[in-house]
This record gives sequence, structure tokens and C-alpha cells, in this order.
Amino acid sequence: MVFRSRSFSGPIFPLLFITLILLGCGDPETRFEQEMERAGLLIEQGQYDPAIEILNDLNERFPDRGAVLFEMGRAYEGAGVGLFAALYYEQAGQADADYADSFFTSARFYRAEGDREQALAVVDDYLEQYPDAAEAGR
Repeated sequence: MVFRSRSFSGPIFPLLFITLILLGCGDPETRFEQEMERAGLLIEQGQYDPAIEILNDLNERFPDRGAVLFEMGRAYEGAGVGLFAALYYEQAGQADADYADSFFTSARFYRAEGDREQALAVVDDYLEQYPDAAEAGR
């Protein structure tokens, strides 16, 4: 008796291939959230360089997102690079009103770096960009 080998790779392989492609090309927002979560965990663990790599990639693919810029500020703050922290906190405030308070964090870092003029300029930018907040403070 001769047994013939049946190959199931013919009909199954294309289905498997398509499934893998679809999983790899998932919803960009879902992937964004997953990568943001991963970067946040790395920051919490004190692994700033890998977090910065992830965040740089996200910033290229999703430019001007306050959340990414804010996390970049946190990562550089944790890494002890105050000037970069200041820059990214400032950009987060400019990009997204939800991160308006990061202007003040940015100003604190500029001041700590000895740049009092830039610290005051960032606060002025905040007051210009969010005039209702300036009125509320009076």
C-alpha cells in the first residue's frame, strides 16, 4: 500500500499569511496607544534611552501630539537632560491644550538651566495661547 502525502500548506498557507499581515497592519491608533504605554513603562523603570527611541519614532509617525511630546519631556527629565526636557514640555503645551500646564514645567527647567529669559518667554507664550487662564488668575 502506497501512502500519498497530502500537503495542507496549499490552502492553509495563504490564509495564515493574510492573517499575519492583518495583525501586523492593525489599527494605527491601537498601535500608538500600545507603544505609548510601553514607553511610559520604560520611563517608570528608569530605562530612558529605549523610551526615547520609541517616542522619537512615534513623534515621526504622529507629529505634534501633545502626549508624545510630554512623555519625551518626562524621559529627558528622568535622564537628567533638563534642556531637552524643557524643549519637549514647551512643545507639548503648544501642541495640545490638555498639556498647557507643561509650559510651567518647561519654564522651571529653563530657569534651572540658567535661562531666565526663556523661562519668562514660555510663561508669556502660555498667557498668549491661553488668555482665559490669564484672566482667571487676576
